[in-house]
Amino acid sequence: MTAKIIAVFNQKGGCAKTQDTMQVAGELGLRGNPTLVIDMDIQGTGSIWSSNAPSSKPFPATVISLASAGVNMRNELFKHIKNYKYILIDCPPAIDSQIPWQALLHSHLGIIPVMPDPANIWASNLAIDLARKAIAERELKRADDSQIPPLKVAILPSRVGRGTAYKICMEQITTDGDIKAMKSMLSDRIAYAESQLLYTCITAMAPKSAAANEVRSVVDEILKLLK
Repeated sequence: MTAKIIAVFNQKGGCAKTQDTMQVAGELGLRGNPTLVIDMDIQGTGSIWSSNAPSSKPFPATVISLASAGVNMRNELFKHIKNYKYILIDCPPAIDSQIPWQALLHSHLGIIPVMPDPANIWASNLAIDLARKAIAERELKRADDSQIPPLKVAILPSRVGRGTAYKICMEQITTDGDIKAMKSMLSDRIAYAESQLLYTCITAMAPKSAAANEVRSVVDEILKLLK
């Protein structure tokens, strides 16, 4: 078993990056896939989320913090690659951090969570530019070694509003540029925060809820991207 690696990154904080990582990882784990989250954010939200889960009902994916390793996470990453089917890297929200770049260089898929409001879209352009550079770097390596998999990158929008501004922002996210938005998205639902408070994921907490169905749709689309 060799893991498929997913980098979840955006230099903008508050874009639901850790929430998306943990909900996706939890659902992958519930489907019977050995799944690892590598928490590269010094805030350690994902690690706290998982470590507080009761031993009688652990979080469905393994979560470890490698924030202290910084850009040297590569060595630690490859220690785990044979033990999991999926590895998600939760990158820190820092413009000057080299961790998203390092994560993308070793990933099969990059996911950019984006809130559909002007400030988030403007800031997310930095993440999109980084993704384009990483894709180009990967293609250079593939020219010498065709066994290296291509890097795919997709935008994961959050549905957080309505009105003209929301409509315009969603149009920009879904139609602008060569890096496309996923068709599935996660809404601004209190259920996601509730699942975090209970140290689990929404598909474990409320499997029949609308929020759980959203997560399943996102995971289904991610799995298609990884094929």
